[in-house]
Amino acid sequence: MEDINFGSDLSEDFLKEFEESSMGLLFSPFPTYKYINPQLDLKVDVDEFLTWLSEEEGFDMKSVPYNDAVSSMCEYACLYIAMKHYDDVDDLQGKLYVVCGEMGFWGHWWIEYVIPEGKTFIIDLTLQQFIPEAPKLSIIEKTYERKGYHTYDEEGGQPIKEYCAEKDAFDFYANPHDF
Repeated sequence: MEDINFGSDLSEDFLKEFEESSMGLLFSPFPTYKYINPQLDLKVDVDEFLTWLSEEEGFDMKSVPYNDAVSSMCEYACLYIAMKHYDDVDDLQGKLYVVCGEMGFWGHWWIEYVIPEGKTFIIDLTLQQFIPEAPKLSIIEKTYERKGYHTYDEEGGQPIKEYCAEKDAFDFYANPHDF
């Protein structure tokens, strides 16, 4: 039987393919983001979000570290913001979208806020589950890269009113205006 020689070319090809695959993302560090605090006309309160989330989950989310409380709660965070601004969405300066995509290897949800000046911001209440040093309310200028925020949906996110209607939000979830 002839020995198989995998040689260095195959190893380099394999490593390159692995690095570019989704599995390669599992071992890649997340990008370093520049968190900003722009003057936006949105009302997002981290403590109120945790109170609302506690109501939904039936567990005091304030009793555990924030990054643990928000782990796997990214869609809830988007739902909270969408419901919070449902009634005043037409009065906002910009447009709010719920986006489903990935943060590196992991499935993730976030909010995008597009303002008339042409800037788009990513608003994320759950980024600490991936990047422990991220602020609880993380806002960055939109930047997509394979190792960080990215989506394969070229049309972008879903407007918040459509999202709330699809989820029957006000029929099944506590109204965040009550907190």
